[in-house]
Parts: sequence; C-alpha cells; structure tokens
Amino acid sequence: MATALTLLLIACLLQNPPQNTTVSVSPSGPVPEDSTVTLTCSSTANPAVRDYTWYTAQGGQETVMGTGHVLHIQASKVSVPFFCKAENDLGAGRSNINQIHVQYPPKHTTVSVSPSGPVPEDSTVTLICFSAANPAVRDYTWYTSQGGQETVIGTGHVLHIQASEVSVPFFCKAENDLGAGRSTISQIDVQYSPKHTTVSVSPSGPVPEDSTVTLTCSSTANPAVSDYTWYTSQGGQETVMGTGHVLHIQASKVSVPFFCEAENDLGAGRSTISQIDVQYSVMLTVFITTVVALLLIVCALLLVIRIQKIRRNRPESTFAMNQLLTSNVENEVSKSEEPWTLSTASAKTPL
Repeated sequence: MATALTLLLIACLLQNPPQNTTVSVSPSGPVPEDSTVTLTCSSTANPAVRDYTWYTAQGGQETVMGTGHVLHIQASKVSVPFFCKAENDLGAGRSNINQIHVQYPPKHTTVSVSPSGPVPEDSTVTLICFSAANPAVRDYTWYTSQGGQETVIGTGHVLHIQASEVSVPFFCKAENDLGAGRSTISQIDVQYSPKHTTVSVSPSGPVPEDSTVTLTCSSTANPAVSDYTWYTSQGGQETVMGTGHVLHIQASKVSVPFFCEAENDLGAGRSTISQIDVQYSVMLTVFITTVVALLLIVCALLLVIRIQKIRRNRPESTFAMNQLLTSNVENEVSKSEEPWTLSTASAKTPL
C-alpha cells in the first residue's frame, strides 16, 4: 500500500506541461514550392500532449495552418516562418520559429516609376523592377511592347531612361535559375508639343475649281491639340484661311500653297507645304483664248487701216508740195518780169 502511494506521489510530482517542443522537416534543405513536405512536432509532457497545432507567424500575425503531431503540407504554404504548439492538461509549449528554404521562380513582379504622374518628354525617369524569388533574381530586363512587338530598352533592377523612350507601353522581366516573371504593362504619361503634323486632302488628285475639298490636319501631342489653324503661304506671306481639325473649303481658295498648324499648351507643330491641283473649266479657257484672239485680230486690223491711211495721205501731200513749189516759182518769175514790162511800156510812151 505504501509503495502504491509512493508511486502515485512520484507520478504527481513528475507531471509537467509540454517541454522541449521541436520541429523536424522532411526533406530538409531547399525544396521546390510545388513539392510536399512533412512536418513533425515533438514535445516531452506528462500527461501526454493531447493537441498539436501549427501556425504561420508573419508581421506579428499568427495564423493556424494545420493540426496533428505530423503535418503533410505543400511547401509553398510554409514558405513563411512557422512553429508548432503542443498542449496537455497542464499547459502548452511552443517550438522555435522555423522556415523552410522553399525555392520558386520570380513572382509578384511589379514596376515603380519616379517621378510619378505626367513628365516632359526630355526629362529622365527612374524605373525600378521588384520581384519575389528564391533563389534571388539574377537578371532584370526592360521591354517596350507595341503592336505585338517587344523591344529591349535596358537591363538592371533600376533603369534611368529618357521619358520619350518609354512613352509607349513597357514592362520588366525578372529571371532566376527556376524561371521568369513579368510585370504588368505600364505606361508613363509623357507630355510633348505637337509633332508629326500632316495634312490629308479629300478628294485627292486634280479637282475642279468650283468643287469643295475636305482638308484634315493630324498631329500627335500630349496633352491633346487644342487649336488647329490653316494658312496659305505665297511670296513669303502667310494668311489665315480657316480653323479646326477638319476644314471644308472651295478648291479655288486653296489653289496656292498651304499648310496647317497644331497647338497645345506646350507648343506648336506645322505640316509641310501642300498644294491642290485645281483644274479650271475648259469653257473659261476657251472664252479667254477667244477674247485674246479677237483682241489680236482687232489690233491687227487697226494697224492695217492706219498703214493704208498713211499711204493714201502720202501722194496728196506730195502733190500739194509740188503745187506749192510751182506757185512759188511762178510768183518769183512774175516778180522778175514786172520791171521789164514797165520799162518797155515807158519806152513806147511818147514824151
């Protein structure tokens, strides 16, 4: 009886809550994230442990991930720190924090841009590529992506680049020995004055002078073009002929060289000089030709009449001149004969 009491007393004295709680992992060492690992929680306790609970521990937050002395779990679910807790009627014991070396290709790949928001096209921006990976990322590559075409624009975790070179969509790719991860497509709000300003004419080709043509001014700009102005350009003189992205105008009014100008808050861009092949009416051409021909004929007739009149007047003038000369001669003769006549007359008169 004494022996039984002694043993009971010894048993009571030897009871204790779980102690020396530890975790073992199989397989040990690095494991792929899609593999299964076996976790075993061990602890000395009297009375025996009745509950084993497994927790992840991250950012001060403890989350239950399973129960049982042995836990079979996918490695990706224990890629963060974890521990086990053993409990009996007298209390509980915790293992140390453990972490499995779970290996995986880059994931959660993201891009940050500095400065954020709209930037001038001649400024420099800093691009940073972030990615979670184990083993660590060994290569970062930057690409533009446009029309299904991907073009390398740089490498490195951090890329300093002119804003104009990333005005199109872009992304980064992170690689390690297990694979690669891509960020989502990003785009910077790069601002610039109007450029690539062009003019289109409808209908194209030669047009009748009395027809209406549609002129369209196109330009790339950010912010968008706020004003379009149309000018004629002749002899160094530029004259406004209209405004608006689209201009409907009579062909005869744009028979001289013209261009358009696009403006936004950052500046202006001009198109090259254009000119429409305006075709004039055949009837008008015939009319003008006929009038000119008639004028030439009238001038020719007037010239002929004048020449004939001059020729008719020339003999009459010669005859008049001859008569005048003859008259003068006769007068001279008669004057010279008068004294002789008088002297003769006096001689015949008796004294």
